[in-house]
Amino acid sequence: MKPSTDTIATPKWVRWIAVGWVWLFLVIFVCQPLPNNGNVRRYEILPVLPFAVMDALDPPAEPGSLPRGLIYLGERLPLLGIALVIAVTAWSAGTLLLTWLPDLRLTSSEQCYFAMLVGLSLVSLLTLGLGLAGWLSAGVFWGMHAALIMGGALRLRVAAKQRIEHEYAMRTWRDWWWIAAPLPFVIGMTLGSLSPSTDFDVNEYHLGGPKEWYLAGSIHFLEHDIYTSFPFLTEMLLLDAMVLFGDWYWGGIAGQAVLMLFAPLTAFGIWTFGRRWFSPTAGVIGALVYLSTPWVFRMSIIAYAEGGLAAFVLGAMAAGFLAAHRLRAPSTGDEPAPVGPTVLTGLCAGSAMAAKYTGLVMAVAPWAVILLLLAWKHGRLSRSRTVLTTYLIGVALAVGPWILKNFCETGNPVYPLGYSVFGGRDLDDELADKWRHAHARPSAGSVVGEARDLLAKAFDVAAVNDWQSPLVFALAPLAFLWPTERQRIGLISGLLVWLFVVWWGLTHHLDRFWTPLLPLGAVLAGVGVASLGTQPWRSLVTIAVTAGVGFNLGFVSTGLVGYNAGLTKLSAAADLATRITGPEIAWLNEAMAQSLLPPKTKVLCVGEAELFHARFPYVYNTVFDRVIFEQWCGVAGTMPSAERPLKPAAEIRQILKQHGITHVFVNWGEILRYRQPYSYGYSDFVSPRTLATLVDRGVLHPPLKLPAGLGRQSISAPESDNAKLARTWAPELVAPCGTDQCLTTAEIFPVVP
Repeated sequence: MKPSTDTIATPKWVRWIAVGWVWLFLVIFVCQPLPNNGNVRRYEILPVLPFAVMDALDPPAEPGSLPRGLIYLGERLPLLGIALVIAVTAWSAGTLLLTWLPDLRLTSSEQCYFAMLVGLSLVSLLTLGLGLAGWLSAGVFWGMHAALIMGGALRLRVAAKQRIEHEYAMRTWRDWWWIAAPLPFVIGMTLGSLSPSTDFDVNEYHLGGPKEWYLAGSIHFLEHDIYTSFPFLTEMLLLDAMVLFGDWYWGGIAGQAVLMLFAPLTAFGIWTFGRRWFSPTAGVIGALVYLSTPWVFRMSIIAYAEGGLAAFVLGAMAAGFLAAHRLRAPSTGDEPAPVGPTVLTGLCAGSAMAAKYTGLVMAVAPWAVILLLLAWKHGRLSRSRTVLTTYLIGVALAVGPWILKNFCETGNPVYPLGYSVFGGRDLDDELADKWRHAHARPSAGSVVGEARDLLAKAFDVAAVNDWQSPLVFALAPLAFLWPTERQRIGLISGLLVWLFVVWWGLTHHLDRFWTPLLPLGAVLAGVGVASLGTQPWRSLVTIAVTAGVGFNLGFVSTGLVGYNAGLTKLSAAADLATRITGPEIAWLNEAMAQSLLPPKTKVLCVGEAELFHARFPYVYNTVFDRVIFEQWCGVAGTMPSAERPLKPAAEIRQILKQHGITHVFVNWGEILRYRQPYSYGYSDFVSPRTLATLVDRGVLHPPLKLPAGLGRQSISAPESDNAKLARTWAPELVAPCGTDQCLTTAEIFPVVP
């Protein structure tokens, strides 16, 4: 029986302090700069936020603006239809799976939540299996989806028998208001998720990898793209949509809408979790806090893996609490272990690892320890073994196929990690060191420095980061006022702290890597509001919540969370995204469409790996893979890349002809960026002198003359880091242009037939 928030016996003076803390935190929050957006302070953008919301609702017609409006909603319906098919399939598959797990004792809402969550993981694994078998065909995939949907419908009655609790009914208009409040965010996320991507990582491998597999008709090892050997739970959903839609580009966009579903699904999970373990108010407020967080909006319109990771981290906690509750129940020691909830916890934790390797330490490891300790404390040794075994079975079912895939393809189950232990195909000591250096945790140099950095990063996560919400850590501390079951609050808080410590201690501090702690923070925020009881404290905090939600709505209506096409005409949005991310790629696309280039054009890309928008055949490598240009044009051997001589011209021409290469596209801007002292490094073999030699030897024609604005960048004061580096490393890239100087950022060399 949950305590009534009307009878919570927290002293009044404590509640007044809590209210004061909430408002003080909001003031501190709005005074912080936005480090990723020019360090402008939040209070400086407050006046423009209402206009941003109005512009989002009714975009102003400005000269030169892209066509947009409700008239273009219809062209999004086929994409949303594909996303809906995948969502229904996932729910059906999850329903089938849950009926095989004994004694779950779920409410109907929990049944729906877990069915959808584990169903998405199952659909991802089925896509992986069919892709590895070479069956990436629309007929096979539509058949799979139809079979799962029919199977789920037939098993609904079986699944319903597992529900044991009555649902909480909406009783007042306030209940419905808190449910309706997040709808503007969900609508914005839905439309934004259909935006063509302008994010490097998304275009390079989140979408780029599935694109290559779709075009090849199978999933296989990509030796030129190290990232595609990560566990790809969310990326398989993108590939699934590509196959169903029959087009890698628009199918990928439809798949982004599937990934967006992780946000409302996680909010739904927060609602069910808060309602079961605390109160309906805790669940509703927690869901609102989560859905209104700018980070959640950003992860919903950019196809990162962290949205799925956060969803499964919460799912592991929700299932883990069910298992823990059963383990803690009074017993004589003879009761069997709670197999169903324990396997479900393992499935969610394993799915977190299948979404991203960090799920191992964010979900798999902590819940293995928690469940094992509880089983040992409240049962016999045999019960502990059963709990651990069933938990690991769940983990293995979810992430095991990815581990096995990597082991079969590379000999390393966690490729490209663990090279010093397992080795790995297509890696050597130099490449492995390059990877470790790029992804190493930054050091503060001393114990004092580390302590300062820890505090600074904690404050950054709570109040500074551009896409944080003012509500999460304003409200979360209030959860400690909850009068009963303090162990639950302590466990959730401990897990949240653990996630932060994992991010701070084991990663290279990329800000989105800490976002899996947001669902836990939102849960605590909901409990915090519920712990205040009735008037006047609840009203004062409700005003703060309303203000925070309003700020977040205005913030996500701006361009500060990422490119959101909204209701822009899709073809125009796609063209804009291509020009933003790769103007030379856009030109090549147009040249191919207008038959300005040969129909069999195939491009060797050097320094360029952000190629999802490319609509022509290409060969490339990422910065962490072997440079294909060097392999094809340079003499083999272990000499330093700067000393590697060119192969004979005839041999290079033969290699390029063998691979069908008609053009070589060199992105000098990216190569200069990689060569910066603070960056990853790039092969010394690739230089303007090497390309000039290939031209002199008759392997390549001189570079094409590109339209104005392409391939050159005016050098203005203060000079960019790339311009400074070019003057010393490759002065050939700096040339006069009118009265100024320009930096050559890209060149396209035709191959001599």
